[in-house]
Amino acid sequence: MEQSQQHNGAPKEQESEHAGESEGHVERGYTSSKDDLLSRLAKIEGQIRGIKRMVEGDRYCIDIITQISAVQAALGKVELSLLEGHMLHCLLGHGGGPDTPEAQTAEVMSVVARMMSK
Repeated sequence: MEQSQQHNGAPKEQESEHAGESEGHVERGYTSSKDDLLSRLAKIEGQIRGIKRMVEGDRYCIDIITQISAVQAALGKVELSLLEGHMLHCLLGHGGGPDTPEAQTAEVMSVVARMMSK
C-alpha cells in the first residue's frame, strides 16, 4: 500500500494499482529477505528513538545531524534492497508488477527519480 499525508500529517493508507491482490498470498520481491529487512527496520526504529532521546537530552546539534544521516543511509540501503528484489522478482512476472517493458521501465524510472531527488 502506498501512503500519503493526511491533513494532520499522519500517514494515510491509499490503494495502489496492485491493491486488489491478496497481500498474504502473493510472493513479493522481498519475501525471501523479509526477516533481514524487518531486522534492519527494527534497528532503524531504535536509531530514531535514540535521536529523539538526543534531542530531549539537549545533545550537540552536529551529533544529532550525524545520527540523522546514519538513519537516512540505513533507509537508503533498505530502499535499494527492495528495489532490487522488485526488479528481480516482480518485473519478471512473479509479483504483480507491470506487464510490458515500457510500463516496467516507467515504474522503475519513477522510483529512481524519487530516490535521486532526496
